Amino acid sequence: MSPLLKDQEIIIDVEELVYGGEGRACYNEQDVLIHRGVPGDRLRVRITGFKDTAARADIIEVITPSDIRQVPICPVFLEGCGGCQWLHMDYEAQLYWKGRMIARIIQDYETLSHVQVHQVMGMDDPFYYRNKMVVRMRGPKEALRIGFQDNKRWVLNVYNKESGQCYIQHPLNNQLGRALAVSLTQERRPLKSATIRVSDEEEVSLDLEKKWRTDIASDLEGIGRQTPYVHYTIHDRRFRVTSPSFFQANTRQTGVLVETVLDLLPKKPAKTAIDVYCGVGLFTLFLTDRFESVYGIEESKTALEDARHNAETLHISNVQFIYDKAENALPEIMQAVERAEVILVDPPRSGCNPDVLHAISQCRPGILVYISCNASTLARDLDILDQNGMKTTDIRPVDMFPHTYHVECVARCVPG
Repeated sequence: MSPLLKDQEIIIDVEELVYGGEGRACYNEQDVLIHRGVPGDRLRVRITGFKDTAARADIIEVITPSDIRQVPICPVFLEGCGGCQWLHMDYEAQLYWKGRMIARIIQDYETLSHVQVHQVMGMDDPFYYRNKMVVRMRGPKEALRIGFQDNKRWVLNVYNKESGQCYIQHPLNNQLGRALAVSLTQERRPLKSATIRVSDEEEVSLDLEKKWRTDIASDLEGIGRQTPYVHYTIHDRRFRVTSPSFFQANTRQTGVLVETVLDLLPKKPAKTAIDVYCGVGLFTLFLTDRFESVYGIEESKTALEDARHNAETLHISNVQFIYDKAENALPEIMQAVERAEVILVDPPRSGCNPDVLHAISQCRPGILVYISCNASTLARDLDILDQNGMKTTDIRPVDMFPHTYHVECVARCVPG
């Protein structure tokens, strides 16, 4: 069999989706990953390169479209915008394939082959949900492109047009994006990117290069209320979030995520819970309803200040926040408490520090809840935990990122 060559054109049938968002097909026993391929498509593609054992390809022609392929509502998506990867797929099909991808990643580990992956919990209205936007600018003011990158890191113009909008960004973010384009076309400041966070209370937090912050903020005045922080209300609790503190980007779906976590916890009141990587206290301050003592560990000073403020505002007194790295603080807490019935971790995309996993295994909590937006690092860490006596029982995915391949997972582990 002849090997595939760069720039070679072939006809191929897409079989499935892989983590990263591409469609996977097989040609002469070689995997081919197709940018924006949809399972069920028959395509004419061009080989663009090779990575690991797979060939990479772009679509030249959709010969026979899949039943789940649809015309994307966003014109910039058709130009190649990478803000979302699956806007050309039916939403119910997206949920199905997210579940399939997670199950495949998890079950690649022998220790996790028994783990049940539940159906992905989706949104009723999966549009205009992102409360945080990182927008990029390139080009001179007379040809300014302000928007998001494609898969080759070229910035596409989303907002420097009268009706420009992103269909997954909050409507207030879209207004600010258009206003930013107007500002920069009047005076092209050498600004490369801006981070904007908004709330349903019409609050706006601008994270801009300091040199241009005052002028640009003035140009955006009157679109929402500019503040150094924003607030998000999840169920009955209001959380202050100061840039650069982390908070879930999908406010509407965050309540579903919190409910999913709480549903895995003991129903009767217990003594001690520890929230590792606690951020602004999103999960921590819900744990206080069920535990006598709750500890939150966070190494971001800004996030910890937000967490302490949030606890004080909510008049919650049975929580203690610790400013330290998780691998240092967790063993110290365990020396002070008899036992932690529950440990919760919500690490960055890179996953848990190995020392944290070791400390958790030594603690042997009654329940470990692991929240992750990266199925690959989640599976890696669950495998390590399994080898050290913490067995994963099930995983409950929540779709926090419609029209992208990303998905939030909530895993439950118990001693075994």
